[in-house]
Parts: sequence; structure tokens; C-alpha cells
Amino acid sequence: MNGSTILDGYAPVSLEVMRLDCVPGFDLYIVGSKGLVLYREKNVPFTLKNLKMLLENNVRYLYFKTTDESKYFDYIEDNLASIVEDKNVSPSKKASLIYDSSAHLAQQLISEPDSRKVVQRASKVMDTIVSFTASGRDAYKDIIRMLPSDYYTHTHSANVATYSLALGQVLGLTVNSGLWELTLGALLHDIGKTRVPREILNKNGPLSRQEFETVKQHVQWGVEIASQTRSVPHSSMPAIAQHHERISGKGYPYGIKEMHQFGKIVAVADSFDAMTTNRAYAKARSSFEAILILKTETTEFDKNIINALIEVMADEKVRVNR
Repeated sequence: MNGSTILDGYAPVSLEVMRLDCVPGFDLYIVGSKGLVLYREKNVPFTLKNLKMLLENNVRYLYFKTTDESKYFDYIEDNLASIVEDKNVSPSKKASLIYDSSAHLAQQLISEPDSRKVVQRASKVMDTIVSFTASGRDAYKDIIRMLPSDYYTHTHSANVATYSLALGQVLGLTVNSGLWELTLGALLHDIGKTRVPREILNKNGPLSRQEFETVKQHVQWGVEIASQTRSVPHSSMPAIAQHHERISGKGYPYGIKEMHQFGKIVAVADSFDAMTTNRAYAKARSSFEAILILKTETTEFDKNIINALIEVMADEKVRVNR
């Protein structure tokens, strides 16, 4: 939720994302002479008249209580397709809302891993994300610019989904040839970690051999959880089942060499994000450093996918010779 200062206990919502004649479902506040005051109650629609009056008074943001954050995300999620299609909403704002929605859903999936409703909602949001990136070849870069630098399980899942989507697009995947299925699988790739004991998952130091064996089980657990809902197609499963496999056959849990393309893509995206985000026991590497490391792992990762990653990350700050 970028774009304006967050007041204590409140968060901003830009007027450009407010949908006309829609009931927000959460109270809206406006900055008054003595602080925030109630502007619209949660069950009152936001109208064109409201919008015009606010703009005439140079108001660009309203606010909601942070305790209503889940209701805010429900609203954004329900209207995400409309927002993305709105030419009056800036690409950066669209990208920010897309990423925040993905991360929020990932967080809910962690809290409710067996909830078919949450997985169904995730699949719907994937529709919008894929449509947004299909609007322009480099549209995914608007989302990548939003990725946080610190590692959390839910943001990691959203990050990996973003990178996987970008890699898939560079590699030629489209909405009709698996891009949606890849992105959904990438978002769900670590859902099995919800069954790993918290004390192991959040451990700051190195894992013992027994602890690592427990963590490795998250792959099979993830496949089990995802396969329990019809919203996750069978074609998304390789992204979940193979993200820790390696083309050398030295990965886990199956030690296979003949990996599905989705598994190869998510393996690269997962490793890249893990290296480029701050953790309690390791400082984030730069994108340049991470790509160089991946390039040296010629027996572990698919060369074509590493080259696609170079293209995805290529800008003024990141340049790597192929």
C-alpha cells in the first residue's frame, strides 16, 4: 500500500483505485483540521459526486483503519480486474496492488492452507496478474520493482510467482500455453511449509540433519494440499513438486533429472529470490551476484532459464554478460 504516509492506526487508499458506486465494506476517513474524521461509512457506496468533490478540494487519498486491512484486501481483490483495466490508474499503482494482493493471499494460504476458498481466490487473482503482464512485454517489470528486500514466507511466495511469471513470458509461454498454471503453481510452491513446525521454519541458525529432513517433506505436503482443491489444475503441480529438484538429479524429494519446464522455472525463481532477500542469518546478495552464482551451477539449473532471468533483470543497474 504505497503512495502516502501511513498515519498511526490507519492506512491510505488512493482515490484512483476507488470503484464508483461500489460499497467498500470498510469505513473511509479523511484528513480534517484536527486529524482523521469519518468520511463514508462502510455500507455507503462511493459515487462520482464524492470523487469530483474530493478532487476539487485537492484530496487524493482517503484512509481506513489498519484493523480493517482484510476487508480492504477483499475489496481490492473483488475489483482488481476493473482496476487493472482502468486507463486512469497508473501502471505503478496497478503493479503495487497486484503484488500486495498476491502477498496477502499467500499469507492467508499460510494461515489456512487447507482452505479451498482461499485457493479459489488465488486462482482468480492469477487471472488478473497474467492479463496485466500480457498487456505489454515488460509489464512484469512494474511488479518486480515492488518486491520487498526482506524475506518472509508469504512475500517469498509472491516474489517467486512474480519471477516465474516473468520467466515464463520471456520463454514464450502465453495465457493459452501454461502461463496461468505456472504462476498459480509458483504462488503455491511452498504451501507445504505450513505443516513444518514453526520452531524449525523460523530457526535462525543452521538446521540439524533431522530438521532438514523434516523441512524437505514440505514438497510432498504441498502437493497433497494443492491436489485437494479443483481450483489447482494438475498442470500446476510440477511447479510445486519439482521446485527443489535439480537437472543433475541431486535435488529432492525425488532426485529426478528429467524435470518439467515449470519445475525448472520455479527452481530458478525460488533460488534467486532466496539469495536476493535479507534473512536473519544471511544478508541479501545483489541481483548481479545471485545471477552469477546461478550461472556457475551449470549442472543444477537450466541454462535457457538462467538466460531468461538475465533478460528479466536486465536494466541500468543489472548487466550480466551471457
